[in-house]
Amino acid sequence: LAKTLADSRTQLDAALDSAQTSRADLAEQVAVLSAAYTGTGDEVEQIAEQVDRLSAALATAGESNRACAAKHEVLAQRLLAAESDASARAKEVSVLREKLSGGVHAEKEQRDNAALRQDMESLERDLKIALDASSLAEAKLRHLEANLHKRDATEETDAAEPRKDEVKPPEYEVRKRIFGAVEPQTFSQTNALPEVTATDVAELALVWGLDPITDAHLMWVPGKALRSVLPVGWKGESDRHGDVFYHEIASGFRTYSHPCD
Repeated sequence: LAKTLADSRTQLDAALDSAQTSRADLAEQVAVLSAAYTGTGDEVEQIAEQVDRLSAALATAGESNRACAAKHEVLAQRLLAAESDASARAKEVSVLREKLSGGVHAEKEQRDNAALRQDMESLERDLKIALDASSLAEAKLRHLEANLHKRDATEETDAAEPRKDEVKPPEYEVRKRIFGAVEPQTFSQTNALPEVTATDVAELALVWGLDPITDAHLMWVPGKALRSVLPVGWKGESDRHGDVFYHEIASGFRTYSHPCD
């Protein structure tokens, strides 16, 4: 549109210049003819009037041309304003498109973030369940290990002690009173045993069913039993309750009965 207006203005300017040139040429020709013409004055006046009318027409055309030029200038300014407004509108449209695109991108990003959060929460729940299951399994494992260790220790202790169903013999309490302060490991050492009194011998004799008076000739038996150390291959030990028992190393046999009784 701007180019069309410019071209039209150029054409009008060219037409005006051509008309003015033609007027000047015609005026010169009229002047020459007037000088050379020998006719009546009326004819010369008519030609002069025609020239004047042509000049007036040319002047009017010039004014019209200038008015057209002014209109063209106004239209050009309006065109420039319209182009500037269109450029501003285009920028606004571009900004709106960017905002719209950004809004769509932000909305998509929000949806993606929400999905990621849900996945993360689900993974955290699964992880917590797995950790709880692992902790429970570990606790059960420790409990089983403790029970197994306890059972092994009990079995080991049971294997290292006399049978549970073995009943302590009657003389056990007599020996416990006499030798209770002696370490079981020293029962095989003569100098580690305390002095055995006649009362101790009589107490054991009574336990065995002997009468210290009527069976005085047999009192050496309980006396020898109390004063004898453990035979070779035997050792004294204590069970889990602190009670003394006797262990034959070669056979592994364990008993609460003294081998010399």
